[in-house]
Amino acid sequence: MSKKVFFGYFLVCFSILLASTGYAKEQSKAGAFLTFGAGARAAGMGGAFVALAEDATASYWNPAGLAFLDKRIEIMAQHTLLTLDRSYNFLSLARAVNKKTALALSWIRFGVEDIPKYDENNNYLGTFSDSENALTLSYSRRLTYKIGVGANLKYIFHNLESHSASGWGIDLGIRWKASPKFSYGLMAENIGEIPLEWDTGHKDVIPFNFRTGLAYQFNHQLIFALDYDKRTNLHLGIELPIKELFTLRLGSDNGSLTIGAGFKQRKGMSLTLDYAYERDELGDIHRFSLMGQF
Repeated sequence: MSKKVFFGYFLVCFSILLASTGYAKEQSKAGAFLTFGAGARAAGMGGAFVALAEDATASYWNPAGLAFLDKRIEIMAQHTLLTLDRSYNFLSLARAVNKKTALALSWIRFGVEDIPKYDENNNYLGTFSDSENALTLSYSRRLTYKIGVGANLKYIFHNLESHSASGWGIDLGIRWKASPKFSYGLMAENIGEIPLEWDTGHKDVIPFNFRTGLAYQFNHQLIFALDYDKRTNLHLGIELPIKELFTLRLGSDNGSLTIGAGFKQRKGMSLTLDYAYERDELGDIHRFSLMGQF
């Protein structure tokens, strides 16, 4: 094993070891919107995507996957239909700088609008909004033909009525494409935890998380993926291409059934439209994502 490969393994493993020391006692739900995923393809597969991500959504799932981009530039946008006036959107721009290096800039926004406000006497005072955002700058590089490493620098900001909070975070990832059929991924997320400092003096903490997963592609193009996520537990997914343009997906997101489908247009600019459905305790979730490759 070369020194570069050894260093990549050491860096991620050491980060997990260092940051996980206080995780078990951390019960904070701050930053829960960061567990919501990116891309309808991944959602249709139950969120089992750490080992598969090699497109513009890799900035979320595993930045190491960006080094395996098929096209020089990818733009991906996701819109999610949720109940209770909630909204969730994801936007990412990824660029392969050369055959070994790639960059990405992505944005996540989760919000609830028109929340009623009342005083202590139950008098209506109007409405307010609650929004959480994450801006991420990603860097990825191939150490060898089969191994890539990546890092995210994240800025988190939360606006609640007239108050705000913000904080910085770092993620590290590694992806090993052992063969054309088998791949493995590992991501250390929110290393050292992310403190969110409010303008009121209060502090929330977004806890450390790690994801690990593997994926295998069978001879008939069926893909099976399995992930374990420290914060959201087990994810399973399968993907089956129908001819060359259509894809069907089925998954389990910590026990919740997910289904999805995709359509790819290859003439001229490559466009991919994906859809995923899931039902959680708050109602139906419909995700739509569109990706363009240049």
